[in-house]
Amino acid sequence: MSQELEKILEGLKNFEHVIAKKVSVKKAVIKFVLGEVAEVQKIYESNYFITVIKGKKFYSFSLSGTDDLSKVIRSVEDGFSYTVESDIVPLITENDSEIKVREDNIELERMIQDLDIASIDSSLSKSEFPSSGIVNVYEVKTNLLTSKGFRGEEVRVRADGYVRSFNNEYSGQWAFYSDSLKEFDNALKRANELASVTGKVRVDDGKYDVVLSPLVVANFMSYFADFASAFSVLTGSSFFAKFKKGEKVGSDILTISEIPRKARVAEFDDEATFTIDKDIIREGIFNSLLYNNELAELFKERSTGNAGLVYPIAYAFEVRPGDYTVESLLASSENVLFINNNWYTRFQNYYEGTFSTVGRDAVVVYREGKPVGVAGRVRISDSFPNMLKSVKAIGRDAYSVKWWDAPIPTLSPYLYLEKINISKAW
Repeated sequence: MSQELEKILEGLKNFEHVIAKKVSVKKAVIKFVLGEVAEVQKIYESNYFITVIKGKKFYSFSLSGTDDLSKVIRSVEDGFSYTVESDIVPLITENDSEIKVREDNIELERMIQDLDIASIDSSLSKSEFPSSGIVNVYEVKTNLLTSKGFRGEEVRVRADGYVRSFNNEYSGQWAFYSDSLKEFDNALKRANELASVTGKVRVDDGKYDVVLSPLVVANFMSYFADFASAFSVLTGSSFFAKFKKGEKVGSDILTISEIPRKARVAEFDDEATFTIDKDIIREGIFNSLLYNNELAELFKERSTGNAGLVYPIAYAFEVRPGDYTVESLLASSENVLFINNNWYTRFQNYYEGTFSTVGRDAVVVYREGKPVGVAGRVRISDSFPNMLKSVKAIGRDAYSVKWWDAPIPTLSPYLYLEKINISKAW
């Protein structure tokens, strides 16, 4: 366990409660441009996150790139002197367990240590189209100590990244999150396949049946995480504030779960509560929000292991797969708009869940199950509640996705939605 955190707890023993966390990251970053590796970096980072509590006052502090523990302690004490009483104060779980979790991964650990990019170079050289993107390979070590006796340590080793392939004016993209670099090859293959679709098709404003790729779903899940946080419901900035547990909020075939255990992302949260997998929406029914201790007490629920101090957070999501091949989804109606990727997601009203987002990197028009061309820039202008209810079929294969525009690991199939508002972006 972390000796540094033990010293910090000792230095802050004049407070009633203390939470001390250190996150250390060893990372290899490989950037490639148009089929050539452009930059390889080895990065080491360490970050301290300290929270102290006394009565109705608390102070949270973070500091990067230092092991000067006296500086950390002084900064916390100085910062606390400026705090005022709060209605919501972090509650540390009564947990005095000691737990260690370590994932060993020789392939990825060797990549971090040696920066051996031969396999990535080889894959890029065989790519049908020039491709650009990033591969991140990292080991994350998290230590958490609390004044109630909890001592937790976990080490996770993962790779993620994205590939964007270019076929003149056409492009395709794919992303991945995995414990193996084999998924980079699959991402490169999928990006090339999508970039190979050519020809232009006009799409006018209107309602369309659409198939959303796992990339789009993963992007949406990063916003869904905020909507599912009990803090957003408390402040009226979530469409879930309009619903009660047990009410219907989505399609009967739709189940969305938060899966820190299945995804092997987090063993414990920032209040020393052990994480659990849970359904946020189960077969269309609103089942649970994300809670930490203090908001669970306020809502008369139990913590779901998602602290986030004050503001509960999500670690990973899964959309439960269905029974359909992607080919059958694309042939589900005479005209289908396939949206592979999106960006510029913006919300007009958080309480209503209304938003717009722009499709990119292969917005393909399918007619009778066959691709007839690329629509270019189109905009989804709709609402999360309507999208959840419009899911009519779900793919049977799930893909694990994480990249900078979808920062929460998401395991998702393709989704078929009926009558979604589409407009030309520009």
